[in-house]
Amino acid sequence: MENPYQSPENPADFVSDRAGSPFGDHIPGGKASHVPIVAILMMVQGGLEVLFAGYVMAMGVFMAVFVGSAAAGQPPPVQGPPPEMVGWVMGGIYLVFGAGLMAGAILKLVAGYRNYRFRGRTLGMVAMFSGLVTVFGCFCFPTALALLIYGLIVYLDQQTVYAFQLGDQGQTPEQIKSHLERYR
Repeated sequence: MENPYQSPENPADFVSDRAGSPFGDHIPGGKASHVPIVAILMMVQGGLEVLFAGYVMAMGVFMAVFVGSAAAGQPPPVQGPPPEMVGWVMGGIYLVFGAGLMAGAILKLVAGYRNYRFRGRTLGMVAMFSGLVTVFGCFCFPTALALLIYGLIVYLDQQTVYAFQLGDQGQTPEQIKSHLERYR
C-alpha cells in the first residue's frame, strides 16, 4: 500500500507532472478555489452595509425634519446656532455618511457578483478596501477588516491572478475551474 502523502523519491518526477503549469513552483491547488467564497462573503457584507446605510440615511431625514421642526418654535439660544439649524446640519452629516456607506455597499455587491464569475479582480480589491470607511462608527468594520485580509490573501495569489486572466479572456467559471483542476 502506497502513502499518497509521501514525497516522491525523485523530486524531478513531481516537477515533471506540472511542467506545463503557469504556476511554476506554486503549491498545487492554490487559492483560486477560494474566489467564489470571497465573492459570496463580499456580497453578504455589501448587503448588510446596504441595510445599515439605509438606517443611517433614515436617521439623517429624521434629524433634519423632526428635530429641526421641533426646535423651530423655541426661542433662540443666547449662544450658539439656532436649534433648527442644528437639526438640519446633523441630518446632513447623517445623509452624507449614509450615502458614502451606500456607495461602498453597492460597490461590494457589484464586485462580488463579477468576482464570482472570475471577472474584475481589481474592482474586488477596491471594494474590499472600501470597507475600511466603516471604521467611523459602523458595526461592519470588524467583518470588513476580516474580509479584506482574507480577500487579499486569496486575490494576490499567483494562481488567482491567472484565474482572473482566464476570466477576462471570456472563459466561464466552470472552464476556469476545470482548467485549474488539471494542476492539482
